[in-house]
Amino acid sequence: MRRFLSDLAQSQPARFGLLLGTGLAVIAGLLWATRNGSRSRPTQPLPWAGALMAVCGLAVMWRHTEVPVGLVVGVVLLTVGAVIGRRVWEVMIAAVPGAASIVYWAEVGRFSPNPLLVIAIAVAAGLVVDFDRHFRTSAAGPPFMFVSMVGMLITVPDTELAMGLAAMALPLGLAGWPLRALSLGPGAAGVVGLMGYVAGLAGSSRPGAAVGVICALGLMLAEPIGRRIRHHRRSALGDLADGGLRGVFFLGSIHAVLVLGMTRFAGLRRDLLTAAMFAVPFLVVGAILGAAPGRNPSEAGTDGGSVAGADGVAAGPS
Repeated sequence: MRRFLSDLAQSQPARFGLLLGTGLAVIAGLLWATRNGSRSRPTQPLPWAGALMAVCGLAVMWRHTEVPVGLVVGVVLLTVGAVIGRRVWEVMIAAVPGAASIVYWAEVGRFSPNPLLVIAIAVAAGLVVDFDRHFRTSAAGPPFMFVSMVGMLITVPDTELAMGLAAMALPLGLAGWPLRALSLGPGAAGVVGLMGYVAGLAGSSRPGAAVGVICALGLMLAEPIGRRIRHHRRSALGDLADGGLRGVFFLGSIHAVLVLGMTRFAGLRRDLLTAAMFAVPFLVVGAILGAAPGRNPSEAGTDGGSVAGADGVAAGPS
């Protein structure tokens, strides 16, 4: 552990990512506080964290190595697709061009031009965006994404770039929890694209790591599936999100356990199929938790707003 922290402190991408992420998080937090101070009721978190993470991630990559044009185009297309799509399947379809740009146009295409990676990125983008919309009021998305970045860091063979991405996600994650100033917003799809790019690079030397990187999204992948099993009725995870900071902490603990399990059991396998087989049980557990019934509305009282309506899209800012 001491060696890991020492490597993290000496990593130039990590120091740059932490500095850049902190600066943007402070600016966004001040804007949110200014907006919140002029209203009698607290406003919704600003849906900027995903876009800020995507920009910071590209900047970290630019300082660390050459950034392929296809990656930049892919991140932009993924974000635009998340803005256009209202339902989860619409976001998935709109994410295909961006995912294809990352896999076939970016540098990763020289190593693993796999159409399965295109599908994985598109599906993951749709699910993560849907998760963030559903839990926007609780602002669970940014800290969850930081945990996922840490999961990616402990999965990939080459950790230098992953350290930078995890470092930049830390301050932006704190702006989500405990500050509740930022949610991921449509830019979450772009962040998934960055992780997909890292997954492709990692998969060139250890295919199982590509599965681990995508599955490091953990509960953000599994919960939307479970919610649809319940036909969007109130879930136990929704009750946790409505339980304030402590509830989001417990929700994040579930996410962290799933991320740790999938990255250690699946991400360290060398065979792609074996890694997928190890990841499926954890996703099933997450989906079951997402489908677990919550309290009745009469018992829950006034809904805190983190649970979306029937179409899975949370209300916009007040």
